[in-house]
Amino acid sequence: MNRNLRIFLSLLVAVSASRSGYAQCTFTSTAAGGRFSAASTWTVSDVGACDTIPTAASIIIINGPVVLDTDFTLDDNAATLTINPGGSLTEDGTPRTLILGTGSSSEQLDRAVVATNARLSVSELVLIKSELTVDSAGKVTVQCNLTIDNLGIVSTNGAVEIIGNLNLITGNALLQGNGTLLIVGCITGSNGALNAAIQGNLLVCVRNLPTTCGSGVCNGDVPLNNNANCVTILPPLPVELTWFKAGVGSGNTSVRLAWQTASEHNAREFIVERSATGRDFGAIGQVLAVGNSASVQDYSWHDERPLAGQCFYRLRQVDQDGTTTFSAVASVRATTTTAIMLWPTAAAGVYKVSAPGTVATLMVLTPTGSVVQTQALPEAGGQLSLRGCPRGLYLVRVVSTLGTTTTRIAHLGQ
Repeated sequence: MNRNLRIFLSLLVAVSASRSGYAQCTFTSTAAGGRFSAASTWTVSDVGACDTIPTAASIIIINGPVVLDTDFTLDDNAATLTINPGGSLTEDGTPRTLILGTGSSSEQLDRAVVATNARLSVSELVLIKSELTVDSAGKVTVQCNLTIDNLGIVSTNGAVEIIGNLNLITGNALLQGNGTLLIVGCITGSNGALNAAIQGNLLVCVRNLPTTCGSGVCNGDVPLNNNANCVTILPPLPVELTWFKAGVGSGNTSVRLAWQTASEHNAREFIVERSATGRDFGAIGQVLAVGNSASVQDYSWHDERPLAGQCFYRLRQVDQDGTTTFSAVASVRATTTTAIMLWPTAAAGVYKVSAPGTVATLMVLTPTGSVVQTQALPEAGGQLSLRGCPRGLYLVRVVSTLGTTTTRIAHLGQ
């Protein structure tokens, strides 16, 4: 285990030992899910005062797709994390660490359950005096390392996939069940830590491939592989995204998003999300995925009405089973025009109008400010009729999502 993580875990133990306790609060996610750190994601019931989002001492129940947008530690005697069927807890585009337990002497086992057809996916998962249970058809994916210390237990009848390494710190780790354990990297720890660590009918595959995740020294002397297909196994990624880019589109007033996948496995769609701050994203578009492909696929999407100033974009890739992963964030600045365009039509006194943004109101005024007429203008533009109005100069004012803009028109009459 790397030095920074070891120091962090030591601090957690000290903090846990000094706490006087928490109110027992239950946080249940809505079926729609949402960001872990957003109060709107949770329904709260309590015995005592509760925060608006889960804390280390909470009972957490996830029923929908929840995005882990912060590192989180669950470390109280009565604290639990349950991901129910159809629910998921997956990190956002930033690597996140989920820690279960701190190992204080007075602490009981913290418990986390990933139910049938539920999913947990984080970059770092740490179990300290805690138990993780994965039910049949449940799935846990650790993008880097799974670290187990001081009575950490993994009981799985489902699938546990570790893209980095399995780090065993003491001799009290236990991995058991009738499911599968895939380790793309290696197992670190002494022979004492490995002694009787894996039990039951667990089907184990350790690939011993190089990874970019920091860890201790690999222990290659322990014959743990009992999966005959181990040499060919790699975790299927829904989408292997090669790159994602944002650039200025035609006329410097739109944004062109482009991305490429190297392979796809049971992919369903890409949701294009946009933000003005780089933090709070909202969906603005959808592109269907090819689905299953071993060849390069190219995609693009245009934002014809970008936000003023710097725009931030990301992709939310959705798998066929509803699980999601996020791309890195791309940003771009487009020049959003606020000009009103008017030109005559074949009908005398009738003008075609085009304006940027979602227009609420179009007004025609005299040069002295008297309102001649007011009308709604569709987002795609519309027509302005000055039939019956005297010849002369008029002001055309548009109020839209981009602000208020005024231009002049010389009306020559019918």
